[in-house]
Amino acid sequence: MLYIYRVNNTGARERGLTPDSRVACLKTRLGALSLLQGPSEAVREGDLDMKLFNILNDKGRDIVALDPRMDLQEAARILDSKRIGAAVAVNASGKLVGMLSERDIVRLIAEKGADALQLTVADVMTRNVITASPDTSIEDGLERMTDRRIRHLPVMEGDKLVGIVSIGDLVKQKISVAEAEAEAMKQYIVAG
Repeated sequence: MLYIYRVNNTGARERGLTPDSRVACLKTRLGALSLLQGPSEAVREGDLDMKLFNILNDKGRDIVALDPRMDLQEAARILDSKRIGAAVAVNASGKLVGMLSERDIVRLIAEKGADALQLTVADVMTRNVITASPDTSIEDGLERMTDRRIRHLPVMEGDKLVGIVSIGDLVKQKISVAEAEAEAMKQYIVAG
């Protein structure tokens, strides 16, 4: 059985801001702060202190979750159809019990051949899942992912799974912030 969760999103999307317009707003705010205070003060004010909840608000909080009893062939079909590299496994009460990635499936097929696809998600999934809270900074999230050599980070609010971020999501946000900061510096210099 496949579970797809949609967690209420009270962030940027409800206010009508797309990720692109959010970057434009950030650029505008940074530009205004830079003109008033200079770029170093604007950064120190914490305007760039982005958290994982910012990413979830931009990208959405839909969660594709697998039943641990599902076989790997079905899990692989779901990952492919959803165009994702990993999914969480949840029990009947919706509690996070593991994580399965494409890499897990490929490694097992390399070891055991096509018969590996008959194993269940529970047989293969990572059980000690590294998680983060919505208040985790992007820098801390990247550090956690790099140190643990993982590409996906479930975001938990207490015991409740509220979203998943990928390393690509975090890198994309870092690039957007760097572009906004560069634009603010340009505006500061031009206004100079």
